[in-house]
Amino acid sequence: MYDWANAERMRVIPPGVNVSRFEPGPQPSPPISTELRRFLRAPQKPPILALSRPDERKNIAGLIHAYGQNPDLQARANLVIVAGTREDIRDMTAGPRRVLTEILLLIDRYDLYGRAAYPRHHRPEDVPDLYRWAAGLGGVFINPALTEPFGLTLIEAAACGLPILATENGGPKDIIANCQNGVLIDPLSTEEIGEKLLSMLSDKTIWQSYAKNGIAGVRRYYSWQTHVDHYLTALDELPHAVPQQQESIPTGKRITADRLLFLGARLLDPAPIPEQQEELVALLHRQRRKMAFGLVSFRPLHELLTLLKQRRMNVPDILITRGGTQIHYGASLSRDQGWSRHIGVDWQGDRVYDLLAETPGVQIVGRSGQGFYAVHGFIHDNAEFAGLAALNDQLRNNDIPGRLIALNPQEFLVVPQRASFGFAIRYVADRHDIALNHILVIGSAYADLDLLGGNILAAQVGGEKDLQQHEDIYQSQASGLPGAMEAITHYDFLSNNAAI
Repeated sequence: MYDWANAERMRVIPPGVNVSRFEPGPQPSPPISTELRRFLRAPQKPPILALSRPDERKNIAGLIHAYGQNPDLQARANLVIVAGTREDIRDMTAGPRRVLTEILLLIDRYDLYGRAAYPRHHRPEDVPDLYRWAAGLGGVFINPALTEPFGLTLIEAAACGLPILATENGGPKDIIANCQNGVLIDPLSTEEIGEKLLSMLSDKTIWQSYAKNGIAGVRRYYSWQTHVDHYLTALDELPHAVPQQQESIPTGKRITADRLLFLGARLLDPAPIPEQQEELVALLHRQRRKMAFGLVSFRPLHELLTLLKQRRMNVPDILITRGGTQIHYGASLSRDQGWSRHIGVDWQGDRVYDLLAETPGVQIVGRSGQGFYAVHGFIHDNAEFAGLAALNDQLRNNDIPGRLIALNPQEFLVVPQRASFGFAIRYVADRHDIALNHILVIGSAYADLDLLGGNILAAQVGGEKDLQQHEDIYQSQASGLPGAMEAITHYDFLSNNAAI
């Protein structure tokens, strides 16, 4: 899991849960059920319960897509989303505001009124009641997060006799392996989520087995007494301490490597030849202490994660997505909020969206599919569309600050003035104290290398004419990933004595 980890010297001790608070039992009508019934036409149906804070990584939108796209699931069960507490969404911070706004938009898009509940408030004492209420109606608990370090709510739900479905990325693997009380899901596959929900809700024998296993499994593996017993056993097994040199341990989102390699995600699509991809992956693994790895992409985060899953590649150290508007770190997908605040100054996304909606020949991706700091447009009628230069003039003439990025002849993004791959990479370098000439960016198009500047090393794979005019950008002779490996060799990028 961590580059510095020595598995032979580590023990994983699951946390403890207060099983006296989270226990099974009849809960036909807890206080919060009155609030939920206001939303539901058929409150007696089994609920699909999701409980988390309003965070993009929790993938609440993916769950709503899965439910909204599956009519059989809608007929079988209600959807209950408990996403924190709120008063006025407009007064919330940017992240929760985006998530809650998207929830409302998606419920409207799929016309889930009467089938979906999304209460504004709940109290801490309501949480065990919710689990027991859902279990009493034959419902399930779901955690569809993109990644989940552990998943305490899964343990709480299981302790109350509620079967679970959980992301396959992270700690839920161990919980389900121990308790045998549910199934893992691919959080990026809405079709799979819908099918597995319907299957569990439809099979009473399986449901009862998972409910029974969860109650017993939590008490066996996750009670406080079990936690203490495991801890004391691990202490007893420790040998006498041996003084030794301590390795530097990365903390949080800190990058400890002294150089960064960025690839444009287009180099992974279409799929590389397997042997070429294996060569790159092996290089990244060998050099992981010296060199951090990142991807830059115009795709939104969820699409890039899907691509990585298709290529069977681990999530890299840094993901710069949506044309440089978002920075995420590592498998935890921690979002760099400082970068978001930096580029958000003077950004007027609603005005950009409204302007493009009125532009002849342009079709816009729906707001629920946008990043907050990017508006994604398609040119669907070349005869009506006046051209990108004219659109850029429209933005300027309306005093709307923004950068127009052409992705291809029929597709473009509008992003904040401060957003680009180059600016984002320089921000990462400054934040993590990495010299600019210790950064190599390899792309297949001019947009991948946009606004790099300074001493950042750059290489281009594919021979795009626009890039051949830039003397400071190395032109690889090979194409695809071999061209990337050629650029690494050209710059002698991994040598301790390299003149970089």
